[in-house]
Amino acid sequence: MSINLYRKIWSKVLVGIVLVMIMPSVVFGNTIEVIEVKNEAFFRIKEEGQWQRLQVGQLLFPYNELKTLANTQVTLQMADASEIRVAPNAYLRINPQTTLTEHQFDLNLVFGKAWAILRKNVRRNAQLILRTANAKIGVKGTSYEIVANDDQTRVRVFSGKVEVHSKEKELVAPMSENLATRGLQEVAPPAEVSVEEWHVIVASFQEVIVVGNQAPATPIAFRLTEIEDEWVNWNLEKDQAFLK
Repeated sequence: MSINLYRKIWSKVLVGIVLVMIMPSVVFGNTIEVIEVKNEAFFRIKEEGQWQRLQVGQLLFPYNELKTLANTQVTLQMADASEIRVAPNAYLRINPQTTLTEHQFDLNLVFGKAWAILRKNVRRNAQLILRTANAKIGVKGTSYEIVANDDQTRVRVFSGKVEVHSKEKELVAPMSENLATRGLQEVAPPAEVSVEEWHVIVASFQEVIVVGNQAPATPIAFRLTEIEDEWVNWNLEKDQAFLK
């Protein structure tokens, strides 16, 4: 066999090795990864699928669902290293609106508690939306807790700001710095509804409650000293490490 033929063969082999090394980052680089599981948690590929044990290092995709038990906590990492932490006795679904290649993450907290902390200065088109049965929370560069129970949602912000919408109204523009100037997609007849009635900006150390299909309540302030919650304290400690 000639030297030139050997070179051609080895060049193809080397190209194959390089492709094998880079393809995981290309194919899976924008997924949601499980980076921490305390005790047992479970996931399924889609609704009505079979529940399987959730593992650290596992990748989650649109339509996947996960649930935690009474003594379970799960941490998920987005492509930009932002995190979603799921509390015990919670149920989370990755919505089909999630576009993994564009860093657009859309999650639904069916019930339970979740905590989100997001990286600042991420890609301009990066976005994380968390939904509940009656609310939609758009965030960017912040830390907050969300609690969903039946037809009530509570959002408590610990840093930054979040935009909370009632279920009946949707955004027509992506997240941006000018939160106060965005409008709503439609106004339900017969009464005209203003932007202020259907969404609120919740700042650091404020919380808001959305009940049923009503407009969000007026945000109220809270103090850390008033909160005695192991889940909150654990997340605040995790946030300190996250921000280092």
